Order: sequence, then structure tokens, then C-alpha cells
Amino acid sequence: MQILNYIPCKTNSTRITGKNIKSYKNKLLVDYTIRFAKQTKNKILLSSENEELLKSKSVDFKHLRRGIMKNKNLSNLKVMQHLAKNGFFNYFDYICLLQPTHPLRRLIDYKNIINSAVNINNTPLV
Repeated sequence: MQILNYIPCKTNSTRITGKNIKSYKNKLLVDYTIRFAKQTKNKILLSSENEELLKSKSVDFKHLRRGIMKNKNLSNLKVMQHLAKNGFFNYFDYICLLQPTHPLRRLIDYKNIINSAVNINNTPLV
């Protein structure tokens, strides 16, 4: 079973400027999320419009949002639809969305959610 941890990291948010790269206990919120994603031992995709941020992070895949993808109001669903349309998700059975604004996660909860999703008639979440 192939699982992809998808981390959207817009840095041009309009309501809370730079919210995904705000510091919490001297560390960027996105860094907590990347660290957690690495603990899952699944592949990681980081998506951002910020080239410097993407260059500075060590993850399996990086997605630079260009053109229409830079739309400040673009939802995660729209970005994921764009990636799916281009065949990126064809290699994965499940996609797990990990928001940088939720840095306090537990690995046991992640595993329980994945197990629940897999055990529902072995049907992938869409």
C-alpha cells in the first residue's frame, strides 16, 4: 500500500500573512509537519508557490504552484485535482493531507486513521 503525505504550504495567505511558515517554539509550522510526515515512513509531497521554501526543505517530491496555481484563494482540493489530472497520484493508493497549521499530531492517531480508511471495504478515499 502506497501512501503519500501531501503538505500544502501557501506562504501568500491573505487572512494571516505567512501562516504556514510562522514560528512556534523557534521552529516553522511547516517544519513540524515535515518532521511528522517523515516519522510515518511514507512519501512526502510539499506544495508551495515559494521557490526558496521548496529548495530549503528535504522531502520526496516538491510541487511549485505556477500561473493559476498561485491564486491566493485556491483550495487544497483544486491543487490536488490539478496534480491528479497530471497523473501524479497514479502511484499512490491513499493521499493524506497534513496541514502545516496543525503541528501537534500523534503518530498513533495517524496510523489509526490510515487503518480505518483501508479497512472500509478496502476502498480508497476519494
